[in-house]
Amino acid sequence: MNIQTSTTSDLFPEIVGYDIVEQLYAGSRTAVYRAMQTAQQRPVVMKVLRRKYPSFDELVQFRN
Repeated sequence: MNIQTSTTSDLFPEIVGYDIVEQLYAGSRTAVYRAMQTAQQRPVVMKVLRRKYPSFDELVQFRN
């Protein structure tokens, strides 16, 4: 998954292969977005870490 910072005026990250529609949740460590997978035009919900370089503990908590 390639996550890049968006250069547009919106606050959503740019994730290759997905068009983010709306933000559903924003916590201190994670954010949840409603998006559309561009290849199959399938709606998805994705949870992403907010920090660019999360700690090991954050990665473990994210997994669960």
